[in-house]
Amino acid sequence: MTDQLTGLANRHKFYEQFDIYTELSKREKFTLTLMLIDLDKFKLVNDTLGHLVGDKLLKIVADILRLYSRDSDIAVRFGGDEFAILMVNSGTDENIELIAQRIINNLSTALIIDGNQIKIGASIGNAVYPKDGESHDQLIHKADAAMYPAKKQGRNRFCFTTQN
Repeated sequence: MTDQLTGLANRHKFYEQFDIYTELSKREKFTLTLMLIDLDKFKLVNDTLGHLVGDKLLKIVADILRLYSRDSDIAVRFGGDEFAILMVNSGTDENIELIAQRIINNLSTALIIDGNQIKIGASIGNAVYPKDGESHDQLIHKADAAMYPAKKQGRNRFCFTTQN
């Protein structure tokens, strides 16, 4: 249920929690937001500094995502350099934007790992349940589609599905 490297939830745990949270959302009438987070320039870190440094960087990313996840949320490593946060009762678009921007700001700050200064960033696609989809696959697809305009616009950005 957890990613061995980062200690975050894995994809299987995400699917399980999504089902629980959507049932609760239907009863309590609140939204869920899926933030799909793809690291910018991560491949370059692995290619130039090696996988051990890349692994240390992924652990730092996991710590940053934990920092911006509430106890009710679930931070996930889907694999590679792809992460997500499923926000429960996520509130307004402005609240979601604030959290997305804080994550981007933290991930774009230069980090020192094994004496190397590393600067990456993140592109984030946001999708909201139930507006953008009612299944985890639909929400992942919509969040993924929202992430690509963020990358096209220069990376280190976030987009909602409605901004495509």
